[in-house]
Amino acid sequence: MNLEIRTAARSSLINHNEKRDHGDKEALNRGKIFLRDGLKKDMAFIQAKAAEWRLDDESLDHGRFIVATDDKKNIVGFGRIKRYEECYELGTVGVAAERRGEGIGETIVRALIERFPTRQVWITTDLTEYFEKFGFQMRSRGPKELRDKISNNCRVKGRRNCKMMLLRK
Repeated sequence: MNLEIRTAARSSLINHNEKRDHGDKEALNRGKIFLRDGLKKDMAFIQAKAAEWRLDDESLDHGRFIVATDDKKNIVGFGRIKRYEECYELGTVGVAAERRGEGIGETIVRALIERFPTRQVWITTDLTEYFEKFGFQMRSRGPKELRDKISNNCRVKGRRNCKMMLLRK
């Protein structure tokens, strides 16, 4: 993957100019993707997509999000750092269906990890293989708030295979 990232005051430009192989399919990356901090005006879109994609939609705050937009300023993905009393969690990562497979989610996750306020990056997910490529490892023990989230929120949303994972920076 050849991603050109320029950082300027919490804003990044990702250049997707080449074809990438994705197993059985090839995707032609379309144009440029811009990362920026979430804005209040983004929240209606984020709330709707978080519900549609069965993502964690509790305590959504625009100030915790990174948003990926295309060159027409359409939101194509997002993710956040969620604060708990005991820890922080990387989560609510979503990419528009028509843009999946282009590295947008990976770029969002890497940007969130870079910004993470602690050395321990927690996540609850049912996509364990995806997050293992970033260095996350499954944990059976962890912060109570995340254990409770798996018991309650993940199950309510139909995400029955949620696991707790940790990346140490």
